[in-house]
Amino acid sequence: MLKKLLLISILVFLPIYAQNNYIFIAQWNLENLFDTNDDPNTNDEDFTPKGMYKWDDQKLILKFVRLSKIISAMNDNKAPDILTVCEVENRAVLNTLTMYDQFLKKYNFGVIHKDSPDRRGVDVGILYKKDLFQFIELIDDTVKIDWPTRNIVMGKLLHKQTGDTFYVFANHWPSRRGGEEKSAPARNTAASTLKKRVDYILSYNPNANIIIMGDFNDTPKNESIMKYLQAKPFICSKDKPQPKQLYNLSWEKADNDEGSHYFDDEWNMLDQIIVSSNLIESNKFQYDCPSFNMYTGKNVDSEGLPIRTFEGKRYIGGYSDHLPVYAKIIIK
Repeated sequence: MLKKLLLISILVFLPIYAQNNYIFIAQWNLENLFDTNDDPNTNDEDFTPKGMYKWDDQKLILKFVRLSKIISAMNDNKAPDILTVCEVENRAVLNTLTMYDQFLKKYNFGVIHKDSPDRRGVDVGILYKKDLFQFIELIDDTVKIDWPTRNIVMGKLLHKQTGDTFYVFANHWPSRRGGEEKSAPARNTAASTLKKRVDYILSYNPNANIIIMGDFNDTPKNESIMKYLQAKPFICSKDKPQPKQLYNLSWEKADNDEGSHYFDDEWNMLDQIIVSSNLIESNKFQYDCPSFNMYTGKNVDSEGLPIRTFEGKRYIGGYSDHLPVYAKIIIK
């Protein structure tokens, strides 16, 4: 009887732990995923039925449907194992996205979220497959600038297959409103805030598995990324990782004038994936080089440009003004 029980337990757990030899990670700015309610504590009035965008249940449901189709299509129609998201109003919209059959329920996503002080009420979040990861801890760091902005949220996750801990950071740094140069100090502060947390983790765990994703409102070549966060360029087949360093998997695409966001007739790689050296090459993990890319399916038009929800005040009914970015980490 005992042998039968052991065999059953092995058969039950085997599909969960053996389904992939890699971890598929992705980032997507969901472009104003607001509910339809007026929050008296934030400036969300535009995204209500009586607001400027006439944001009602019908438009919101279509937004959920379209976001779900793109998220589901990634990772060969299996959805990302870890997905960081930006521009979500609250935990409720993420719960709706992940808990209903017509959206993403079948992937059994866990949600990591905490309200931020942003004036519009937009936050960041982390979705992770609960079949693959166990949630350990949430830590959020306030970016201390002259106005309230999004916090940096870290989710500490245990990978059930390997027993390794992952530190996943979701970011949405201050915008370029007022001009890139004038607004740069705010993003430098965000980078310094994140770097302080990363340095602390590496101080007690030099081989930490760190994944940093988000909409940084800067490119991999800006000083916030290179000087303040100290995320080094990573070029496949050329660069060898050094201990306790961060590497920007987005570099090669950005250097080739590709990007995740199109503005003023120019692509910019605002959405990036940055990892610690242990995920580039170690005895357990290896970056699937060059797997970093932007997802372009039904979320782009005939010219390859993102189909956004609104164009100015005109309702388009699209997906987002950003492209999702993704990469693969191989489990050796």
